[in-house]
Amino acid sequence: MTDLVAPPSAVRALEGRPSPQDFAIHHPTLAVAVADHLRALIESGTLAPGERLNERALCERLQVSRTPLREAYRILASEGLIELLPKRSARVVDPSATDLSDVFDILAVIEGLSGRLAAEKATPATLATLAATHRRMMDAFEARDMVRYSIESKAVHVAINEAAGNPQLTRIYLRLNAQVQKLRYRSNLEGEAAWARSVAEHDAFVQAILARNADLAERLLRAHLLDKKAFAAREG
Repeated sequence: MTDLVAPPSAVRALEGRPSPQDFAIHHPTLAVAVADHLRALIESGTLAPGERLNERALCERLQVSRTPLREAYRILASEGLIELLPKRSARVVDPSATDLSDVFDILAVIEGLSGRLAAEKATPATLATLAATHRRMMDAFEARDMVRYSIESKAVHVAINEAAGNPQLTRIYLRLNAQVQKLRYRSNLEGEAAWARSVAEHDAFVQAILARNADLAERLLRAHLLDKKAFAAREG
């Protein structure tokens, strides 16, 4: 089982080769760090939709006390990733097909706007960073390295959102994307044709941003997200 979005240490652990420090988290942002690890496990599917979280097991795994773990629960509950239950328990949210459809509709607008703003406002240095990230994604595709591709693909979308220069937009994007990141990855597993189509879409909207074609970038990013929505609908 591979964690596609976790830090390298978490990836090693999920591959069955953890070091003693892999799950150790330290201050000063303990609850946030715990939330980051749990979010990664949820996004990768390691913690499945509807799964009840075992507080004792997670405390042992992350080497933290219950207080930061419960604070992390509250963070993830505010993001719509987990549901708080009576007696300080929690479980991973299992969204309905309608919920997922609604999220993709909103993300299509958000990512489209991010692309437009990035094309209009990004500095040359920021665009160079985006181009480099996109190149790493393309290299991973050419090597048929799905894990590395997924990490870099997500990084491209994050880079576009950051290039838009709108912190409020970024906060909304990160919150909503966490709810569907697993589906976005799985859409590339439909087969070589689906993966190649996604890569071509990426190349098109990144090139539009680099050319500062705001109208085209917005249109292509919206279409890309609606393509992911169509996959989610097929998944049921």
